[in-house]
Amino acid sequence: MGAGLPRDHWSGAVGSIGSELCRQIIRLHPKRLVLVEQAEFNLYDIEQSLRQIMEAADIDIEIVPLLGNVLDSHRMQEIIRLYRVQTIYHAAAYKHVPIVEDNLVEGIRNNTLGTWTMARIAMEERVENFVLISTDK
Repeated sequence: MGAGLPRDHWSGAVGSIGSELCRQIIRLHPKRLVLVEQAEFNLYDIEQSLRQIMEAADIDIEIVPLLGNVLDSHRMQEIIRLYRVQTIYHAAAYKHVPIVEDNLVEGIRNNTLGTWTMARIAMEERVENFVLISTDK
């Protein structure tokens, strides 16, 4: 990460880790920050929070909140192409181990297949940087 990052895409933008990293990234002044999340209210909430931070710090960045699921490869590819994404910060993973252990199929679908889908599309679309954010508990 460096100052002036041109176009960033964030998958898993509203989780505890993703939302904090979004708050940090806007201070680096990227041209655009695309937030991808499947939870509509939480996406709205982080968008409003980021806009408040930007207003207070006199930062002007294009924030693009988009609903989507990392398992929807067509939607993810569409977003990456439309916004000419250069960096993906992928944080869309379940991180609470006991809950995931009780929901194995959903954990595998979201964490494993979702990450694989995003990485594959990033390679196909020649995204410059792919950053996997993970908490290995």
